[in-house]
Amino acid sequence: MMAVAEEAQRRFGAEIEVALAAAPAHDPLARFRCFGLAHLQAGPPGGSRAGLRLCTDEHRWSFSALGLADAEAEHAAEAIIDLFIEGIAARPVQS
Repeated sequence: MMAVAEEAQRRFGAEIEVALAAAPAHDPLARFRCFGLAHLQAGPPGGSRAGLRLCTDEHRWSFSALGLADAEAEHAAEAIIDLFIEGIAARPVQS
C-alpha cells in the first residue's frame, strides 16, 4: 500500500513540476494558478475529480456531494481558484 501511495505522490509531483515549468517565473499569481490547475487536473489517484474537496474554516464538502459531475466540478474549482487569485491580487483601498 505504501508503494502505491509513493507512486501516486511521485506522479502528482511530476505534474506539478511540468505545470510550474510552463508558468512565467516572474508572475507568482500565474504560478499559483498553474499549480492549482495542475492539482485539479491530477485529481485523486484512481478517482473522480468530482471527489475534490473544498475546505473552509467552517465547512467541508465535496463537489460530488453537491451533485456536480467531473466536468462541472473542474469548471467550478477553476472558477474558485480564479476568484481567490482576483481577491489576493486586488490592491487594498487607501484611506
